[in-house]
Amino acid sequence: MAVAAPNQTRLKILASVLELESFTVAELCLHAGLERSMVYRELSNLQQNGTLTSGSAVAKGEAGPRHCPPKRYELTTDSGKRDELESELESFLPDFEEAQSNRHLKKAQEVLNLVSVDLLASKLRSLADTELNRWERGLKGRLAEAQKELDRATWESETDFSEEEASDHPILLATRLYESLDARFKEQVGEERSRRESEAARKVWGGILTSALRAAIPAAKAARAAKAYSVYFDLANFEKVSDSLSEKIKEMASEEESRSKRANVCLPFFSSFELDVREAESESEFLAILAKHGIAYGISAEEPLAYVRGLVCKSRSRDYRLLFDQANLAQLAEQPEEAYNSWVEYLGKKPKPDTEGVEPPVVARVLAKHWSADAYRQVVQKITGQCQASVSALSQTPFEGNAGYRTECKLYNPNRDKSEQQTPLIAIADYLLQDKRLYVVTTEAEEPVVLGLPSFACAGWFRSRVNNKRAWELAGTVEPSERIVKVEFFRGATPETRREVERVLTDSMCAELVG
Repeated sequence: MAVAAPNQTRLKILASVLELESFTVAELCLHAGLERSMVYRELSNLQQNGTLTSGSAVAKGEAGPRHCPPKRYELTTDSGKRDELESELESFLPDFEEAQSNRHLKKAQEVLNLVSVDLLASKLRSLADTELNRWERGLKGRLAEAQKELDRATWESETDFSEEEASDHPILLATRLYESLDARFKEQVGEERSRRESEAARKVWGGILTSALRAAIPAAKAARAAKAYSVYFDLANFEKVSDSLSEKIKEMASEEESRSKRANVCLPFFSSFELDVREAESESEFLAILAKHGIAYGISAEEPLAYVRGLVCKSRSRDYRLLFDQANLAQLAEQPEEAYNSWVEYLGKKPKPDTEGVEPPVVARVLAKHWSADAYRQVVQKITGQCQASVSALSQTPFEGNAGYRTECKLYNPNRDKSEQQTPLIAIADYLLQDKRLYVVTTEAEEPVVLGLPSFACAGWFRSRVNNKRAWELAGTVEPSERIVKVEFFRGATPETRREVERVLTDSMCAELVG
């Protein structure tokens, strides 16, 4: 049984009468979706005021039912009566559309607000694969729900959305928000899926490279266990080893692709390796290539550390760059004593800049609770306004408003002795540090080069004010949220200038001076 309020019943009857103009009761009920008992009274009233006329629905010469022959109602041709009917029908409709009262639009807006919050708060890199899949399904479901509700709101609206003045209509605004969120969602998921696929391929390649090295050079395990890395790298014929290594890598890569059903999973990595190997003209260059790829694609720090140790042993002058790599990799491999000794030796061999006649820099630590972008900006203005100096800040966490530079932790490229076309640095953050980054803001015109692990970068800044051992110890106590501020003076600065800079830092940011 259809149920309708009286005004709804009359609305449906009037609309159907205007639409059909000629009809039987059965046809009217079918069109309006009403029962017979609900229409007779209204039809009688319309007949009495002359809006409708009626006659037999049975044509002449045809036999109709004996009782209650069907009637056919006709809408009058009187234009005045028709106008009255249309006016009454229009009185049921609102004079204007209240878009915000549309329940489908409200629901869509609520869902889109939740989607927006989820996208802003999402940390996809921290999610396991199953959690990422669950998050993606949830967001897809919410976006689909929002789209469905917007479609319903659009259908129910009487607005012509093709008109220019409708561009600010709430339904169109919500639709544009949906499209923006949907695009952002697909972009975020796509980037994360691509990153995970690349990371998985890199790990596969790292395992293949490590296993192939061990298979091609039987002395690897024994040398590593005894730490006799000079034996490990004492290769009589590097070309033979290179060919053997390449064949082993091809064999293992083919097996891995067969197991994973992913074509050419390691092809980019292997192609890069082969191109480097072809450039090798000596045993030492070949070893440098192994070191470079071992550092870049090592599953853990131990393997590339072994390569670099061997290179250090083979290097007659103990290249300062290799010592820096050894120090950082030893720290990652939890060999702090080796890391410290290599770092000190690196400092002793690294070319020293000309600082004669230049006032020593000021270095300070600022806790997170004392740091603000406005306070730092004011400090920089005071210092650079009073003296000729550069001001920089280093941190393991981003600065406010995406200010400054974001830099990966880098090591030197040990294969750059002769070829100046190769990159001088190897990024290691993605491979060995779980995507850890360093952040720098500076008044210098160019992006400063910050090398190595965060602890090494901090120790490098500290040692400009304290000795090596103290700098090393201080770097181990730095919290990720701390900011390390360094003011480097140009020629002409005086001790009084330096003392004024120290006062500004301590007064304005409660900075703790180093040294």
